[in-house]
Amino acid sequence: RRSGMALSSGTRLGPYEILSALGAGGMGEVYRARDTKLDRDVAIKVLPAACVFDPERVARFRREARMIAALNHPNIAAIHGVDESDGMAALVLELVEGPTLADRIAQGPVPLDEALPIAKQITEALEAAHEHGIVHRDLKPANIKVRPDGTVKVLDFGLAKALEPVGQAGPNLPESPTITAQAMTRAGVILGSAAYMSPEHARGKPVDKRTDLWAFGCVLYEMLTASPTFGGDDVSETVARVLTTEPDWSALPALTPAPIRRLLTRCLEKDRKRRLADAADAQLEIDEALNAPPATVMVPAVPVGRPCWLYLGVPAAVLAVAALAATTTWTLMRSQEGASPTSRLTIVTPPEYPLAPQGGDRDIAIARDGSFIVYRTIVAGTPQLALRRLADLDSKLLDGTADARSPFISPDGAWVGFFAETALKKVPVAGGPPIDICPNVGGVGGGVWDQTDTIVFATNDRSTGLLSVPAGGGTPTPLTKIGASLDDHLHPSVVPETDLLLLTVSLGRERLFNVAVLNRKTGEFKVLITGGRQPEYLEGGRILYAVDGMLRMVTFDTDRVAVSGESALVVERVLTFTSGAGNFAISPNGTLLYVPGTAAAWISGKELVWVDRGGNQEPVTSASGAFLDPRLSPDGARVLVEDMTDYDLWMVDLVNGRVSRQTFELGQDETARWSPDGHWIAYAAGPLGTATTRGVFRRRADGSGSEERLWDPEAHAHVDDWTPDGRALLVSTSDASGGQGDIFLLRVDSGDRKPVPLLQTRFNERGARVSPNGRWIAYYSNESGRDEVYVRSFPTLHGKWQLSVGGGSEPVWSHDGKELFYRGAALVAVRVSGTQLFSFGPPRPLFPDRLVRSLSDNHTGFDVARDGKRFLMVKAVEPVSGSAPANLVVVQNWLKELKHLLPDE
Repeated sequence: RRSGMALSSGTRLGPYEILSALGAGGMGEVYRARDTKLDRDVAIKVLPAACVFDPERVARFRREARMIAALNHPNIAAIHGVDESDGMAALVLELVEGPTLADRIAQGPVPLDEALPIAKQITEALEAAHEHGIVHRDLKPANIKVRPDGTVKVLDFGLAKALEPVGQAGPNLPESPTITAQAMTRAGVILGSAAYMSPEHARGKPVDKRTDLWAFGCVLYEMLTASPTFGGDDVSETVARVLTTEPDWSALPALTPAPIRRLLTRCLEKDRKRRLADAADAQLEIDEALNAPPATVMVPAVPVGRPCWLYLGVPAAVLAVAALAATTTWTLMRSQEGASPTSRLTIVTPPEYPLAPQGGDRDIAIARDGSFIVYRTIVAGTPQLALRRLADLDSKLLDGTADARSPFISPDGAWVGFFAETALKKVPVAGGPPIDICPNVGGVGGGVWDQTDTIVFATNDRSTGLLSVPAGGGTPTPLTKIGASLDDHLHPSVVPETDLLLLTVSLGRERLFNVAVLNRKTGEFKVLITGGRQPEYLEGGRILYAVDGMLRMVTFDTDRVAVSGESALVVERVLTFTSGAGNFAISPNGTLLYVPGTAAAWISGKELVWVDRGGNQEPVTSASGAFLDPRLSPDGARVLVEDMTDYDLWMVDLVNGRVSRQTFELGQDETARWSPDGHWIAYAAGPLGTATTRGVFRRRADGSGSEERLWDPEAHAHVDDWTPDGRALLVSTSDASGGQGDIFLLRVDSGDRKPVPLLQTRFNERGARVSPNGRWIAYYSNESGRDEVYVRSFPTLHGKWQLSVGGGSEPVWSHDGKELFYRGAALVAVRVSGTQLFSFGPPRPLFPDRLVRSLSDNHTGFDVARDGKRFLMVKAVEPVSGSAPANLVVVQNWLKELKHLLPDE
């Protein structure tokens, strides 16, 4: 026994009676045994003699085993205990019936519908273990069992770590006992299952959960192909292939879904920094593949110079011919009907007359016949209007249009109306000096020139409604009056051959913008669309309007003066300013003109940058926009930002640079915070306006499901942080003036979500952040007369320590809890210690903080990388003098395309 000899049936180890041998492995002999106390069958793993006779190794093994035993998950085989008897040590394990995954793979490739549920259960087991800080280190098909009911059980979690020799424990020499020491050049340096080793593991470097995700990628690849991901005739060759070669991707089944291919490439990334970092993300890819429609066969690229049908095969060639016939028939039918197809073109403005949005109202206009456009430009530092005919290649300046804003065109196309200084003016398209229509009209809120040769326009004076004036000049007369409930009459638009006028109105003090209609004959108002603005009537009974950086369309009945049915999204991203104005125009003949939303960077362009402790900056991705309030995901692979172009939340993937929208609802979404496990996003949302209320919401980080309302306070709320256990949120509220803020604790793990006041004083406390160990809370307050950073115990507030000197705000803890960073004149670091008692060192300025600050007191304008060596910050994009967006998009014959979205009723 002491020399590791096999046990015979009937042998007793404490209360366990050996029944039969189950197998052997690098971590010891495994037996089926009977627990005579609890009357159940268990598995006994007798540990190697090297463990038994090393007291320090046994002591550490017991500690590791206790931690592993704490795992309680349906996909993890449980550890029942450790037994030491008669000079032997053994683990008592859950007995899992059924073959191993290696046995199943030996029969051939595992079909997708069988492999993906198995893979998902493996990732769920990994996620549960990683959340407890346990890395498997030896994940392979032989350590995975599939029970007859389909339940997956992952075996030997953490045992590779637990059995390391004491002198080699720790991150510098990670080991797994599957490969014997004799197999390697230097005994005991690199151990593990070579075919599933990550490159860093094979090199003897530190390992973490990303090592398990590499091994998971190998297991999934092997399930789908029945071949090792990195095969070799011996250990040395296998390790060499792990370090130097790529998997044979062509071996994957042709119908492998794109999410699974993407998952495999991310798991098997040799650079650990670029590898998938969280098992939960793997689950998202698997879920996408499981819920997607059946995949289509991917046709390999065809070499140049040979007929492509030779590579398609007969069935594919038949399909290609059928598709060609169908396309030809459709083209002939359209030509017989005389229908003009919808066409899209980009107008690139010349360097001498570049497009220059000004950030208030729309800066473009299009003639009624769609033959020319007018746009705002900057020449020698002075804003002017330029005209571009679609048939020409060049633009020309319109005389006398210095400081022009918000252009609009007369119905006959002979004049361009605009606002300059405080006057309403017009200038002939053919050339000539401008003519004043009426002076002293104040600010601008849009104008329209109707068929009666009357100009209806809006100002930014909130006490004035719409005004009208003859196009030949005169004194403006009020057309609408501002009422108690209707405010901000803006962006007038005529409905031809009717007395109806479309416009934008806001309701009450919250200033939620809506599309309304005015009967100019009766003076009757009616709100049509909540949350929309800048309506334009389209031929055929539709309204086009802007909302949250998009263009949507809805059916409009002019007889009933009502909209009907659901709205349809027609343009996803249009340049929209912080005022809410969208840069688009539409002509009656169905030509659409707009500035793409990606041009928002020229208005309020900001980019994400990494800044090291010395202040050196490095761009994070090429993506830029009106970014604010960046928040790193727990795995450090993604960033949540608030985009002030559309007031929605967006996600930046730091691996591939992709930017994707996360929220689509009306109003403003802000202060987004990741849950500790990365599965949820909590944020504040509500109508636009600084004095409006904000509710607290959460939604799934993968975009599934709808948002869930957590709290609806009668105040302006911001989400500050999650507690480390993910059960509660810290929420700051402020009054209408923003002068007094309180901090609340909001439970999210129970039905009773009544917020509990945590810090309520007559001062303004906000920006609360909980330390990683959950024992301390940092926040900033103006109780001293200026903002300073404080720390108190949590959840019971005892003690109070002021960490900042000379002012400070926006505290952020390092991930290990050993430092606290805040913003003052510089970005400042403070060393802290707080297991039982809190202590801290002097503030240490790192670098002058001249980057973009937060939008308001409750935002945090930076975040800290997991290693604490870099900071994610926002930098304003410095425009070159006179630079501007270079292009506009023109969509001709657009109305025919729209009929497919909203057919005529």
